[in-house]
Amino acid sequence: MSIRESEHGDQAFRARFAGELVTPSDEGYDTARAVWNGTVTTRPSLIARCRTVADIVDAVNFARTSGTDVSVRGGGHSVAGLSLCEGLVIDLSRMRDVRVDAARLVATAQPGATWLDYDAATAVHGLASTGGLISSTGVAGLTLGGGIGWLQRKYGLACDNLIGADVVTASGEIVRTSESERPDLLWGLRGGGGNFGVVASFEFALHPVSTVLGGMMMFGWDRATDVLRAFREWTAQLPDDGSMLAAIMTAPPEPFVPADLVGKPVVAVVGCWSGDLEAGEAELAALRELKPAVDLFGPMPYPALQGMLDAGAPSGLRNYFRGGFADALSDPMIEVLLEHGSRLPSPMSAIHLHQMGGAVARVASEATAFGNRDAAFTYNLVSTWTDPTEDALHVDTPTDRSRRRSSPIRQAAHTSTSFRARALPASGLPTLRRPTIVWHSSRPNTTRAICSGTTRTSRRPRRERTRRPGRTRPVSHRHLGRWREHDPGVEPRPAAGSRWARGHRSRVDIDGRSRRERRTRVRRVSLNVALACGCHGGGPLGRTCRAHAARDDDS
Repeated sequence: MSIRESEHGDQAFRARFAGELVTPSDEGYDTARAVWNGTVTTRPSLIARCRTVADIVDAVNFARTSGTDVSVRGGGHSVAGLSLCEGLVIDLSRMRDVRVDAARLVATAQPGATWLDYDAATAVHGLASTGGLISSTGVAGLTLGGGIGWLQRKYGLACDNLIGADVVTASGEIVRTSESERPDLLWGLRGGGGNFGVVASFEFALHPVSTVLGGMMMFGWDRATDVLRAFREWTAQLPDDGSMLAAIMTAPPEPFVPADLVGKPVVAVVGCWSGDLEAGEAELAALRELKPAVDLFGPMPYPALQGMLDAGAPSGLRNYFRGGFADALSDPMIEVLLEHGSRLPSPMSAIHLHQMGGAVARVASEATAFGNRDAAFTYNLVSTWTDPTEDALHVDTPTDRSRRRSSPIRQAAHTSTSFRARALPASGLPTLRRPTIVWHSSRPNTTRAICSGTTRTSRRPRRERTRRPGRTRPVSHRHLGRWREHDPGVEPRPAAGSRWARGHRSRVDIDGRSRRERRTRVRRVSLNVALACGCHGGGPLGRTCRAHAARDDDS
């Protein structure tokens, strides 16, 4: 049901909502719906700009009762456009307060805060925690997706520093999660994307960080192979105080770039050293022996490092990203990266190799929902352009997507991206029964909540299925005898409308009901919200949903 189809509910919501409501007929509508990525042009039916937690509750309740699609906007930096939908957008961008308790080493951030807001508040006390590489990125989206940043090898990912949160569930309840309260919910928020509710407040552990050694070195393309090999060997022994990134890019027309490099492909090394500055200078000596054409490394305040790359990522440009993880920066991978890097589709496009390891790898694999912690690198394929007529050049087609699993970069990297899963105890949050492969970080925050108590990630390979054990099984008539041998006393019956008679595979329900009869559809939502079932064991909804109530009644 759209918002327009629920006029009575819409009017009641407008009467009690204390924030600002923006519709397509309002003068500031286009500004309100604009996000960082210029390719995202979604037109919401209603934008609810929240100022308080009570506003969030009202918006969630309206979305549930009206049955409209809903998305949540934090910083609005989602490359995939998950901040917007055609239904209701719960806009939290005006809730940007950040409070610091220096004695407890804890920062509390509202969900609309950006890392610029966060770092400005914590730097006053000489403190920080891992944040994004672009200061306009939202705290909420980055943290819920994992959170790569300059401090990750020393202090862990952004999600590893999340120690508590206040969450508005799909039923409109406000619940608290921490290591001691609803720890399974905190587990999901630490890198699991969204689908657990609207996070109204984040609590982070802080660490002493003030002046760091940061900057960039740039090398000519004739040195590219040697530089990447040296980068591989150097980062393998680099202490956790250092966190580095190698980039294949086009040299920009900046004053610090030699004229003979401008407009040509180069290899850059960007990074941060958050330990002793003299020790950091000593570590950088190995790179300086390669005689970079540009060397901008030097001491700087941590917030300055956080904003160092902002000029290269302004709001409104057209962007398309892909990414994944790599076990190692092997020679074949270097060869493939340089082959593609020599013909980037635009001067603003780039290939990024983020160094992993350190504190990221020391977190147990089952401790959070973030996977691939043992990877040596994570890579981003960044395509950025300005002309809409060039979209086809930068955005892959369905045919490209079908070939993605066999792409040269993927084969050289050896590692795929997975959404980590585990069977959660009493909280009953929707979880996968087993890990499901996702297309290389394409949309790490995009999941689909199914009322059966499972979560299905989108874009999974065709053969990777999530099945409810004990209820439905793939059966064909030629396997029936074997099934009876393993399951004595069970008489499977074909689902309604199956093609059993023609010998095709079909889904058969053990108790005689078809899978279609059991299925309850829940709308796919974005970023940090989903109308997900939490009725198992008193989950976040705190009640039994209609689908499970019906199942329990007739079972």
